[in-house]
Amino acid sequence: MLALKKGSIILITLWILTILVVLSISLNYRMGLEVRLAGFQRDTEKAFYLAKAGVENAVLAINSDQNKNLDTLNQCGITFNRDLQLNPEVLFRDVPLGEGSFSIAYGGEEGRLIYGVVDEERKININKVMREKIMGGAPDEKFRKVVENLFDYADVPSPKSMVSVFIDWIDEDSNSMFASDADDTDYVKNAPLDLPEELLNVLEYFYFREKNYTKKKAEEEAVRVFTEIKDLITVYGSGKININTAGPQVLSILGMDKDLIQDIILFRTGEDGDIDTEEDNGWFVQAAEGADIILYPYDYTGRGPDIMDINNPQYKEFLTTKSSAFTICSRGKLKDGRVKRTITCVVSREQKKSRSVLKYWQVN
Repeated sequence: MLALKKGSIILITLWILTILVVLSISLNYRMGLEVRLAGFQRDTEKAFYLAKAGVENAVLAINSDQNKNLDTLNQCGITFNRDLQLNPEVLFRDVPLGEGSFSIAYGGEEGRLIYGVVDEERKININKVMREKIMGGAPDEKFRKVVENLFDYADVPSPKSMVSVFIDWIDEDSNSMFASDADDTDYVKNAPLDLPEELLNVLEYFYFREKNYTKKKAEEEAVRVFTEIKDLITVYGSGKININTAGPQVLSILGMDKDLIQDIILFRTGEDGDIDTEEDNGWFVQAAEGADIILYPYDYTGRGPDIMDINNPQYKEFLTTKSSAFTICSRGKLKDGRVKRTITCVVSREQKKSRSVLKYWQVN
């Protein structure tokens, strides 16, 4: 009997030890997991501040720019001293800082990475279809045609009607001329767009209310059109198009013909089509707002766009050679490269003051 009791005690003890071992292993695993999560959170914060340092670096460079009247593809927002062999890649690629580095770059054609900031004046500011309050707050009829061309480019049926819907959406008149019921009047914004993505709502409204598409079909068409033009539009900047940075699609939407666009691109980047190479011919300059745009260097005698064509009254008032709003995409990463954070923001540069105003901020 005594032996049986001793056996039971040993068995119970073994079970208790087994349970304690399992609990210990589980606790150890949980603690290890929490330590790893805490380490990942710490590294994520470090990567965030590296990316933020990149933003501060870019903003400082933009604010310190001594030539705010000229922005080109290579010297966008920042004028580089060629004598010191400075360029965007030197200034913004894998800049070491603390336990990691930051880079400032954006995606170019064919997925190529281009170092530096990107100006918003290379795009069409769709909000500018409405004039400022000090100018009466009425639709700008000439710019309205540009926005019509934009929607036509994306194969929107009845571009004129789409622009009318868009104007009704962003104007301050609370009476929607397209409202089919009381709910529509509350649905429109009656204010300028704060983000380009808001255009999706306008497109969906247009297809659903004006074209009688089903809800699903309207959503699909809205996404299709927005995907087609999202890289061509903005809601930031002066509303003018920088002829030094705008792409061929934007120049075409302004009303330029293919030959002129080809000459402009060739003059800016040369035969190789790359930025900041020996093939580059020059850029465009403007003595003052509203003045004629001319070529630089002035003695350029090679094949270049015709000055008369560039200053065509059809689109001259929409052109500029400088930019005021810039998108900064800063990526911070630790030395091992496993943890990265990206900050995308838009800053607006005040021409008469050495400061920039934050317009947009997103962390990924």
